Amino acid sequence: MIDTRISWAHASWNPWTGCHKISKECIGCYADALQTRMGRVFNVLALTQTWKLPYELNAIAKAQNRQAICFVCSLSDFFHQDADHWRRDAWRVIRDCKSVKFMLLTKRPERIAASLPADWSNGQSYPNVWLGTTCGVRSSYSRIDILRSIPCSLRFLSVEPLMESVADIDLTGIGWVAAGGMSGVLHKTHQMRMEWAAEVYELCKEQNVPFLFKQASNIHTERGINALSLFLAEREGGDVDPATVPLIREYPATELPLLPFTEHGKRFTAKDWAKYTKAAAVGVLGNGALVPCSALLPSRVVPMTVLSAEISPANESGHSVQTLRRQHDRKDEETPERSPAPRPEKPTRASRRKQTAVPMNIADVVRAVQAVYPDAIFEWPSQRCSISEYPGGPEVSARFANTTLAWIDAARTIENQLGQVESRKTPAKRLTKRAAVANDASQREPA
Repeated sequence: MIDTRISWAHASWNPWTGCHKISKECIGCYADALQTRMGRVFNVLALTQTWKLPYELNAIAKAQNRQAICFVCSLSDFFHQDADHWRRDAWRVIRDCKSVKFMLLTKRPERIAASLPADWSNGQSYPNVWLGTTCGVRSSYSRIDILRSIPCSLRFLSVEPLMESVADIDLTGIGWVAAGGMSGVLHKTHQMRMEWAAEVYELCKEQNVPFLFKQASNIHTERGINALSLFLAEREGGDVDPATVPLIREYPATELPLLPFTEHGKRFTAKDWAKYTKAAAVGVLGNGALVPCSALLPSRVVPMTVLSAEISPANESGHSVQTLRRQHDRKDEETPERSPAPRPEKPTRASRRKQTAVPMNIADVVRAVQAVYPDAIFEWPSQRCSISEYPGGPEVSARFANTTLAWIDAARTIENQLGQVESRKTPAKRLTKRAAVANDASQREPA
């Protein structure tokens, strides 16, 4: 059997890797962390050499007269615009492997219709394709409406990371729902309340929609795969053994039986479960995690549209905050200019320990803010434009045509605050991380 660390699928296939964050569910992206740890640039799409994997999985399933589930683009988005020139070949592979059910999950459902193959025929030519979208917050409900408009053999939802209650989610036309909490370094600040998962599970039961619980919020993926089972048993007054309690993992009906699944994830022990519920009791969890920190809430916010032609790149990663300042100062002469924190012309190693470098780039501001304020959430404008329209390169901040004065005020605020933060009593590990972020920002300053 093909080895995969995903317990709810038989394989994961990444014909290409890399993506760009476009919504709240993208914060704490495990794929970004994984690719960065491997020394790769996450927001640059790259072709892989894994294209034979679907054929191997198809041969295994066909030999046993069964079917297999393959999760596609776990490290990217199948409908990402930068993969348009590869997708035709991917559709051919999918069409060839009839014994494999391909899960195509996207946060860009608005691009599905234009990216379907010419022989789609309302999905009849591709009965082995399941189309899905991510919806972990209520603001993503519009994605479900778009998905419903696309004919296919099955539509599914990934309610992960579940960051707030979505008890009023509309499951009309949905054939499968999978839910789970956030993994990675932000799992504590965006920890999933188990009652949120229970609400989705009960809604699925009422409408006879198969439901799969993937994981609780944890630093690692697929941890606490029995958490929802423990929550439901505890709510009903039952006493169950965490090691043997049945997992809630239901699958859609298929033409042939599915290959058996291997349980790679880890269950919560009684101690783990008690710790998780205690975190909820003391208020670690909640919708407050979605509120931006005070540093990103300037007293005066003036909307300002910046055309792509007016933006000059600070470096290979994004737009210059100084450029945005100059544009704003020309358009609003009444706004007094606040000078950034003073910096030495040639900072020494000792001075860098004492004073954090000033971020010169919106993307650097984001990284610096998140290093100091892990709870910070950045509201991205909805209007996007092609990466080719920007000279700044494939950076998160360079993928949007609109910006606001809030970014400028935030940059100025952070410049002042970062210079003072080192004087606070914080763990040495955090100080090291902040210094690394600041050093990385200073090395990428424009000449």
